[in-house]
Amino acid sequence: MADIATRSRLLHAPADRPAGRRGARGGLAAAAALGAVLPLSLSRFTDDPSWAGPGLAAFGLALLGGALLLWTARRPATLGAAVALVVLGVAGTVAAMGAANHAESEAEKWGGFVMSDNLRSPPVSRAEAEAVPKGLTREQVTRRLGRPPGHGIQRVTGEPDLRCLVYRSPRSTPNRLALHAFCFRDGRYAELREW
Repeated sequence: MADIATRSRLLHAPADRPAGRRGARGGLAAAAALGAVLPLSLSRFTDDPSWAGPGLAAFGLALLGGALLLWTARRPATLGAAVALVVLGVAGTVAAMGAANHAESEAEKWGGFVMSDNLRSPPVSRAEAEAVPKGLTREQVTRRLGRPPGHGIQRVTGEPDLRCLVYRSPRSTPNRLALHAFCFRDGRYAELREW
């Protein structure tokens, strides 16, 4: 008998109750509705990865839908759908924000660079630079392209800095140097950067 009474109280929608007696479902519905504000507001400002903005909007709408169903549900199936929408909205928002934060940190990890030496040497074209296979040692890159006219350090946020061999690009002008930097991680060529 108590089980039936508990079940009927659980299925009694907060929308049908007087203010101040809306129960736990009323609080959960309000929390879900307020929680939808975050993904909906961030969806306009998140572009990377490409699915994160629309995903945040969809997860925010799932939270709003779940809040609405929590507020009005009078049947067990509708209440189950409300819980599923809230869980989907929360989990999706966390995943989309994590992906957006990771993409942002990847985009911003390349910091400034420090360079030394004179760059008055024959230029290395973009095609020549891209043809150098990754994994070569400094000596192998030097044999392939000639003695590097410059050396540099590529700052990387959250990771060890990369040591680089710097070659002038044919796009260099008297007012602006265009450079190819062959950067090494653990003694092996790992990244081609353009400075």
